[in-house]
Amino acid sequence: MSNVLTVAGKNSYPGLSVLYTTDGITYSPASFTDGGNPVNLSTDYSAYIVEFIENNGSTWLMGFSTMGNIAYASSSNGSNWSMITTNVLAGGSGWNSPLSAAWNGTSWISMGTTFSLSTNEIVTSTDAVTWTPVTTTASNIAFVRGNSIFVAASVPYSSAFPDPTYTFLQTSPDGATWTPAASANALLQPIVDDPALGGGTLYIQDLRYNGSVWLADIYTSPTTVNYTIVSLDPTSTWYLLSNIDTAGLGTPNRIGWNSNLWVIGGTGLATSATANGSAWDVSDMSSVNPGGTISAATWNGVYWIAAGVDAANVSSFYYSSNAVNWTASPINTSNASDSVTGPFILSSIVRTGGGGGGGPPCFLEGTKVLCFVDDKEVYLPIQTLTKGTLVKTSTAGYKPVTYLGYSLITSEGLSSRGRDQLYVCLPAQYPELTEPLYITGCHSILVDSLTEEQRKEIVKVYKRVFVTEGKYRLESYLDERASPWLAKGKFTVWHVALENENEVKNYGIYAHGLLVESICNKRIKTSKTLTIV
Repeated sequence: MSNVLTVAGKNSYPGLSVLYTTDGITYSPASFTDGGNPVNLSTDYSAYIVEFIENNGSTWLMGFSTMGNIAYASSSNGSNWSMITTNVLAGGSGWNSPLSAAWNGTSWISMGTTFSLSTNEIVTSTDAVTWTPVTTTASNIAFVRGNSIFVAASVPYSSAFPDPTYTFLQTSPDGATWTPAASANALLQPIVDDPALGGGTLYIQDLRYNGSVWLADIYTSPTTVNYTIVSLDPTSTWYLLSNIDTAGLGTPNRIGWNSNLWVIGGTGLATSATANGSAWDVSDMSSVNPGGTISAATWNGVYWIAAGVDAANVSSFYYSSNAVNWTASPINTSNASDSVTGPFILSSIVRTGGGGGGGPPCFLEGTKVLCFVDDKEVYLPIQTLTKGTLVKTSTAGYKPVTYLGYSLITSEGLSSRGRDQLYVCLPAQYPELTEPLYITGCHSILVDSLTEEQRKEIVKVYKRVFVTEGKYRLESYLDERASPWLAKGKFTVWHVALENENEVKNYGIYAHGLLVESICNKRIKTSKTLTIV
């Protein structure tokens, strides 16, 4: 991937604009070609709006709509795009909107809808260029999200037009066969039917997966009441967990997640540091965006980026390291057909982390760590360690375990290099290894020196280079000796912290013979996503 981390597309009419940013602060217009020829968005596609922007770690995909016409575009870097103007959806101009696209680890699906919003078409692709129609049972779908499974949210449902066949959420392994999420229906139907709970029409605004939990934000109209529902397994049980403060947030919009924090925009900004979204704080955005709304928020590895409109409906962008203190960004809108007004949607690829953006350094379950037991050194599986177990450090002798925790990580089996995935270190590349070692991309191998490119990448994210016990920290995704692990599925990973008077310092420890970092005490004990044992 290039250095592009975030792409912003205008989700309103008139005036098409697509921007990108490599730092989360300054924006530049993206370039487009059609059949190799340059495209002028302000003249050729001025009536189009961006319906979605998605990426799978190596390819970006964007969908546009206008009255009676649709278009797609794909990109390998987020700044240079190729239009796909052939009828991707078999219905041709009758399909007026490609409302969403999703990746499940092996293929894309994109969903189109008719003017009536009642009929859906699904197409699938492995490269985001060549698309094949899928015979599908889909209907009434508003948008779809993907991971190892596809989950779709349905169009708004009104109590004024009861439909016993309606389902709020649907799931599919392939985009062809869709199954109603009965548990979600049981939770949401009473909200529609009871004015005291909101009543009227129910809208599912967005749906996101954070590696372990699916979360949807919901509101009712004309009485605005906000809800979230979550599930560990969307084919099974869903839970209604919370009402987000309606007065502070207003109507909820798109969801962002950064391994530690959920963020939902509205007239205010809702955040939740609980992995399951069970508790929310709502902050006032009026000091930076008076009278405006936040349409989307995304994490780029360093900053939260928020897109919205001000009181005059002029497009606005902001950035923040903590989702609390926000700063306005300048916008270069030279590829728009007018002064840019209206909301944007956002999508980010987190190639690099920092500021808490990625998960903590961790080992795949079964990894053996060098310990001191019964007066001798012995390798023990990390999950068998207990508080007080002595672990050998690089220069500080043996230190007792203070915290041991675990979490789940979803491996998409991608060959592209991302921070939030698993890597394998092989003895052929690391002679000190006694057997293959599996660690997360944000887990540092301790090395004697860094290449100039590695140093630049680290400084770009963290503003400095870090040292542990006299060795440089090199995160595995930046170490070309480590390879992305191509296995797919959910895996348990473990984290270990050792006794240290300074709770933000860690140690070098030995895993299968290789010197790698441990996690510091502060990070493991304050994490909202780890289970401490």
